[in-house]
Amino acid sequence: MDKALYSFDSLEDIEDSRTDWKVRVKSQSIWKGINRKTGEFKGYNIVFFDDYSTRVHAFISSQIVPQFEDLLTEEQMYLITNFKVLFYNGDETNRPVRTEKHIYFTSDTVMVKETVSGLKFPNYSFDMRNLEEMEVIKKDNRFLIDVVAVVESVQEKAVYMKDAVEKSHVAFTISDGRYRQPGFYVMDIEEEEEVLELPQMKIKELRDLNESFVQVPEVKKVTCQVTLKRFDEKQNWYSAYCIKCEKDLDMVDGNYNCCGRNYPYPDKRFRLYGLCSDETGTVPIVWPDEEISRLTGKTVYDVDADDDEVDVKNKIPDILKSLEKKQYRLDILLTEENVKQGSNVYNATKISKPLEITDNHDPNPNVHVVNEQTEITNDISKEPTSNINSPATEKSTNKTKSRLKADIIETPIKKPDLKKVKLEKMSTNACDSLRNINSSRADWKVKARVIRQWRGSTNSGIVFKSYNILLLDAKNCRMHVFIPAAIADKMSRIIEEGKIYLIKNFTVKDFTEKDNYRVVHMDKQISFTTETRVKELDDSEIFIPTNNFDLFQFSDLKSQATQDVYLTDVIGIIKSKEEISRIPNKQVKVKFVITDGSKNVNVTFWKSFAEEFEQAMSEELQQPVTIIIASARVTQYKDQIDLCNYSPTKYYLNYEHHSVGKMRKLLEDPNFSNSNLGRIKKEVTTFNIDQTSAKTTTRFHITTVVADNTGELKVVLKDREIRNLIHKYVEEVDSEDDSFPEAVRSIQGMQCSFQLFVTANNVEEKSSKFMATKIIKGFNTEEDVAEQEQTLETMENLGSQEWTCG
Repeated sequence: MDKALYSFDSLEDIEDSRTDWKVRVKSQSIWKGINRKTGEFKGYNIVFFDDYSTRVHAFISSQIVPQFEDLLTEEQMYLITNFKVLFYNGDETNRPVRTEKHIYFTSDTVMVKETVSGLKFPNYSFDMRNLEEMEVIKKDNRFLIDVVAVVESVQEKAVYMKDAVEKSHVAFTISDGRYRQPGFYVMDIEEEEEVLELPQMKIKELRDLNESFVQVPEVKKVTCQVTLKRFDEKQNWYSAYCIKCEKDLDMVDGNYNCCGRNYPYPDKRFRLYGLCSDETGTVPIVWPDEEISRLTGKTVYDVDADDDEVDVKNKIPDILKSLEKKQYRLDILLTEENVKQGSNVYNATKISKPLEITDNHDPNPNVHVVNEQTEITNDISKEPTSNINSPATEKSTNKTKSRLKADIIETPIKKPDLKKVKLEKMSTNACDSLRNINSSRADWKVKARVIRQWRGSTNSGIVFKSYNILLLDAKNCRMHVFIPAAIADKMSRIIEEGKIYLIKNFTVKDFTEKDNYRVVHMDKQISFTTETRVKELDDSEIFIPTNNFDLFQFSDLKSQATQDVYLTDVIGIIKSKEEISRIPNKQVKVKFVITDGSKNVNVTFWKSFAEEFEQAMSEELQQPVTIIIASARVTQYKDQIDLCNYSPTKYYLNYEHHSVGKMRKLLEDPNFSNSNLGRIKKEVTTFNIDQTSAKTTTRFHITTVVADNTGELKVVLKDREIRNLIHKYVEEVDSEDDSFPEAVRSIQGMQCSFQLFVTANNVEEKSSKFMATKIIKGFNTEEDVAEQEQTLETMENLGSQEWTCG
């Protein structure tokens, strides 16, 4: 045995009393240290072990990395001398080795690769832990651990964005035969795109199918490549529908009604019947709403809002007609009505982008072709004309009638043999609709946009670790999702409000009678599990509206106040607003009144929700302010209806939604404006309550509008600034009738110079509301103004800055 072995120190024996240690070790793992926030490279980390399998963590700082970087290799033997040994302070987390000390390389450290054969080292050294210890070990975040186990239940890759960088992971379960530990992750495993094989058919083959075709579950869809000749202009290009049952709405006495209630602002969807043809014939095909939105990039409301696109003589808007005379590949859902009852209208489920047309579909002279159909034969009766520029919404029907013999011209083309039909692989969405999912299984897959997130809390204000989201899919169906506490932290890092996700493997639970104050009018909700996988999708992959509401008329709120099963969505114009109340030992609240033109409703927001609303109302907003309150709680005291916030409640001020546009049209009626809207004060005044254990103090906190010859700003004046101007305390000016104190009102029109506190919100978000830190009567000198302008030039480079304004 090499005597040189005995001249080396054991890793067990090294300590911080000296630096001339000499060790013979093997490298097991090497990794870079990167600052997560800044991305700065901090240095290299290494786990070494010696011939006793004693392990130690070593660190090489970035300043001296060039001295050692070329030598660094895993599973390499080294001789290392002249290094520091440091002991941990005790609170360092995620240590790779379960020891109290680590090696710190210095500029004097010497490390060379071992070339002399000696005592053979093992390949690796581990500190294995049993899976049954996991519950205890996870409470101590100081150390990372080593385990050995069998890999089970590998899940599909989940992709998400973090700090504008795409991340991904794959979850799997490990087992040692007795215990299983779920939730481990492997990054960047490729995900295979799901592909569905559909039979490709010609139109003549479609029409010749019999009922035996749809009795085979896997062949209820086919794909056809057709040219869209034109949309049928005898049918409406849109329809209003009920978001609860998805049926077209009937207009009764000027109101849309369905499912026992009125819809003052009904959702609308495209309803286009396209006459589609190939070289074998022509059939009418219904183009689905979500596919038209995806192809055009517009909703029904976008098309209707653009007056230039709606031609009075032509009921089909130009942007929709632009889809005509082009070739598409359509996935068509075949039903028993098509193949058994003789329905001549087919329904597309997926439509490709326009294909390059290489054939004009002129009939082959050797083939008899079905005569081109010129109109849809289904009987659809009309309903009253709408008051918007688009065509009147008509009453639809799903009734079918048998195909008359005269409708078909026999051709020598043989009936298709399904086994010989050409199969074409098409990438499909293959996803479920939120409306169709149920509690029968847990392998559902949906594509949906997250339109809201919230956490519940106890009556004492303790916030739950679990949280909730609200999903919206392409069919405008909303669904509440519950995310348990065990996976809430992980999901909160992946899911972001407003983005679209592919969500797989979750359970669906039916609501019980005890489940009150539901966010949407549904009898079920989604519950995420440890098996649930979430992947962010690009908006170009699927068209899903930005948001959706189930808005109630004010006249229907009385019925909502007598039940506690559902929360309610409303829209109105803010008619008047009281000052926010911050009374000591009581909850913060703000009250205001909203109107829909026929009735007024009182609204009260509480606690932090009131503070947030007060801040939003202090910003520059188009007047009068239109507000959508989603998931409000409706109550009634005597004959007065009141709305208040609940955990899922969210408000939207002057939101871009078709209901807001309709509400603003009401403002064009001077009778509405004069009779239903009061005048909102420009002065926003609030009193802050600063409370200590010794006493309660009331102080000034006033928002003012200041101006010079270049423009206006909102400036908050606090207690000291107001007292400097009026030389009085709050108690000296407080009026008995709670009117605005005249002493404070006296500062209006006063010429002042003041110092403003400029925050990042002012610079980055262009907020026009500033905080004054000093104020004096009169204007500053020209020298002071010059100094101010110099400060403004460099303001964008500062996080926050004080500057003087006169």
